[in-house]
Amino acid sequence: MNNVNTQNADNKFKLPVLGATLREVETTDLDIEAELARFESEEAVKLGLKVDTEHWFDAMVNPQFTKSERESTTLLISGLTAAHDFLVKGALSGVGYKVEVVDVPDND
Repeated sequence: MNNVNTQNADNKFKLPVLGATLREVETTDLDIEAELARFESEEAVKLGLKVDTEHWFDAMVNPQFTKSERESTTLLISGLTAAHDFLVKGALSGVGYKVEVVDVPDND
């Protein structure tokens, strides 16, 4: 098997072609990433996988949290370890937010 450089001037890797000379490999312009993306989309269609990039969000809730809302809003923290809850509460309280830690139920 001939050892040929599989990297072109654009720093894109090309698959080596068995039995090909260096000149043949340089003149063959295969974009591996584009070929993989095309193959992936074809297989997704064959398998019936729908790629949905639209994410659900609640239109009634404004995701922005303004400085004027700090005094009237309490942030609830839960689900972390006790140490993480303590550190997050301390950090957010230190910059002026009202924070409460909600206990996680113990199922034992």
